[in-house]
Amino acid sequence: MTNQSRTLVQWMSTNIIKTYSDPVPKGATLPYATLSYGISAFARPYLQQVIIWTRAEKDYSEAYSYVDKLQTAMGHAGARVAGTDCVLWIRKGDPFAQNNTNRDADVRSVLVNLDIVAYYV
Repeated sequence: MTNQSRTLVQWMSTNIIKTYSDPVPKGATLPYATLSYGISAFARPYLQQVIIWTRAEKDYSEAYSYVDKLQTAMGHAGARVAGTDCVLWIRKGDPFAQNNTNRDADVRSVLVNLDIVAYYV
C-alpha cells in the first residue's frame, strides 16, 4: 500500500469510521468503510470512491451519519492531511454521496466520492 493510501485510511479511521483497503480482514465487524486506493501523479486530482457499510434493516440513517461526520471533518474547503512523504487535499467529489445497492437485507451502504490531490514531499 502506498503512503498516499495509508494516509487516507488512517485519517478516515481516526476521524470518521474504521476504514479498510480492500480486502476487508476476516473478523471485521460493521460498521466500517472500504476503499480501493488510487495513485495519482503529483498535484493531479483523482476520484477516490469509499463505501460506508452499516448494519440496518430499515434505512440508511446510520450510514449517512458517517457521511455527515466526513463532511464536517472536510469543511467547506476540504481537509489537508499530512502523511509520510505526502500531503493529501481531500474534497467532496460529485456526486458526494449516494445509496449503494447491496443484496443483504440487513446491510446498508453509501458510496462516497472524494476528490483528492496528492502532493509528495
